[in-house]
Formats: sequence, C-alpha cells, structure tokens
Amino acid sequence: MVLVRSLVTGLVVLAAVAVPRSGAQPPKDVPLSEVKIGLPKVLFKDVHESLIQLAAQPFNDMIQKTVGMKGTLIIAEDYKVLAQRLKANTLDIALFHGFEYAWIEKSDPNLIPLAVTLPNCGKVQACLVVNVDSKVKCPKDLKGACVAIPKGSKAHCQMFLDRIREGLPEDSCCPMKYSGRVPEEILDDVVQGKCEAALVDVSSLLAYQSDRPGAGSWLKVLKDSELLPSAVVVCRKGVLTEKQIQAVKDALLNCANTASGKAFVMFWNLKGFGPVTEEYRELLTKCRTSYPVSFTITDQSFVALRNAKVPDAVIAKLNPLKNKELSRGDLEKEIIKVLDQDEKKEFKDMILVHIANSAPSDPKK
Repeated sequence: MVLVRSLVTGLVVLAAVAVPRSGAQPPKDVPLSEVKIGLPKVLFKDVHESLIQLAAQPFNDMIQKTVGMKGTLIIAEDYKVLAQRLKANTLDIALFHGFEYAWIEKSDPNLIPLAVTLPNCGKVQACLVVNVDSKVKCPKDLKGACVAIPKGSKAHCQMFLDRIREGLPEDSCCPMKYSGRVPEEILDDVVQGKCEAALVDVSSLLAYQSDRPGAGSWLKVLKDSELLPSAVVVCRKGVLTEKQIQAVKDALLNCANTASGKAFVMFWNLKGFGPVTEEYRELLTKCRTSYPVSFTITDQSFVALRNAKVPDAVIAKLNPLKNKELSRGDLEKEIIKVLDQDEKKEFKDMILVHIANSAPSDPKK
C-alpha cells in the first residue's frame, strides 16, 4: 500500500499543476474536460487488484475537489498499452520505466518527456550478488534455481536476469521461489550462506552496505547491468500549452520542497525529479542497443551465427523467419518450433544472443 499511496500523492501533485484550479477557465487551445493519467500495472507488483482499484477512487475524488475538473487514473496492462493510448489520444499523461520509454520514444513523435526521476543512489542498475567466499566466477557457474529475487523487485532487474540467461545452459542462473522476502532479508541470507545469489537493484545493495557495513563487506557483485535510464513522466503533444508544460516541469523539479512532494519522494525512494538532459537521452539510446525490444533475423544475423559455428542445417531452418520483426518471447517460441530437441538444447540460447548482438545500433521501434 505504501507504493500505491505514494503514486496517488505524486500524481495529485502532477495533475494539480497540469490543469487550472477550480473556478479558472481552461485555455481555449486546450479543450480538456478531464486529465487522464496512465500507469503501468507492473508498478503495483505484489499489490492485490482490489487494492489498486480502491486507491484509484480517492485520487479521482481529490482531483475533482482540487482542480474542479474530472481526473481519471488509468492502470494499463503494460507500457505498450500506455503508448497505444497516448498515440490514440485516449490518454494525456503517463509514467514509463526508462527502458520502456527507450523502446517506444522513436515510434511516436508526439511524446514529450517532462521530467525524469532521480534515484537516491544516483543511478538505475541491476546487480547479481553472491557471498565473497563463493567459488562461482560467472553466472554460468550458478546451477539450478539459486537466484533469489525479492518481493517487489524492480522491472529492470528481471530484464537484466533474462539478458544474463541468454546463451547459458537452461539450468544455469535460474530464479528461485523466494516469496515475501524483502531485499535486506535475501541479502542477509546470501551473507549467511543460506542463499547462493540474489538479484537486487543497486540502491538496495548500497543501502544494505551502508546500514550494515559489517555484513555488507561479505557481499560481492558477480555481474551488474549497464547504467539504465530512470523513470520518466511523459505527456501527449497538444494536451497542454507551453505555459502549462513548463508549470508541470517546475512542479516536478521542485516537488521535494513541498509537503506532499516530500512524502512522494520519500515513499518512492527518490531524491526528486530532474530535467531531461542529453546524458539521459544517451542512456535511452544505449538501452535500446543493449536491450532491444524486438528482433529481426537478417543476413547479418546469419553471418553472426555462422561465425559462432552454428551448423548451416540449423541456420537453414531459420530462413522462414528472415526479415520478420518479433518480440523476444515470440522469437524464442518460433525457434523452438523449427528446431528438434537436440538442436534446441545446444543452439537455442546461442541463436537468441547472436541475433540480439547483430541488431541495429539504433532501432526505430
């Protein structure tokens, strides 16, 4: 419920400056009757569906009382639905994970990034952590279901684990069932030898090492992700006037100086919000390269596979997939369909990783 309350509080701050207050006339070039704000469902991970809906109604009530205009909070199934609704003009403002925005920003020129979140530790990164006495030297050495993932794990951590496991044997670096445990508890278990590895956000690791320096010294990072872009608040072009856009930006950048804003950043474990800088845009580009949302098997892919010593007979089976744009999951399903059992076991992960590495450096989607 803390996450739900923090989101409601933060979006009230956003919506309160995005539209005129009660009694004021809306600008003539912005004929809004309500402000529709979207959030991806993944932000409410480990929160029961009924609690999400209960949290939305008080937010709507507060919007109506505060700004004299109906406010609608929309919980979308995922980032793709948010992007589709923004493009279809059925959503006005949305919050995206940074890596999700990296995937969709090139597909819609009418998206305006307003401000980015500033994590307390200063960066967004996933860390695969083991005990300092562990004999494992790389993720491949972690056998079976041995990677503990805490309750409420951040989405970029799961994305990183999926990336790590590409190219590894199916029984390597597998997630384990560790329900109900928070980061501090699973890191305790790694320190005490009760758990072989943990996957956590860098902020959780740094907080643990700061609060418990003795125990923290028994942890080492086996592998960490690239630096990733932080979450971003986006609006649809034409929804707000330039003056209102600037007002929203100013409100977000200064929210840590207000009572409601302080509660928001505290609950969300943030320093606050920052501007969309060139450095942030560079992180978006790097993220699209390192974590492509979709794949296309091209001649370049076949060259990469031959260089990796994948047999021509196996590569030939991929010919029907050539030039098709597929998501990571759909590509894996198609590969499984065309390969026999022995080929899947030996080459499936190798094919996935080499197709990913041969993806264009700046995909448009």
